[in-house]
Amino acid sequence: MCLGIAPELFSLDSDGKAVAAEADERDRPKVESAVVCCPVEAISIED
Repeated sequence: MCLGIAPELFSLDSDGKAVAAEADERDRPKVESAVVCCPVEAISIED
């Protein structure tokens, strides 16, 4: 899901797990959408 929402911020590692890139404040809306849409609630925002 996160790859579909923000492919510029997430990638898959060799195990097929999503890995987040560093994001800044301008990316926040996309990151917030990824947090809400994550089916396993694996994404959070740390301020």
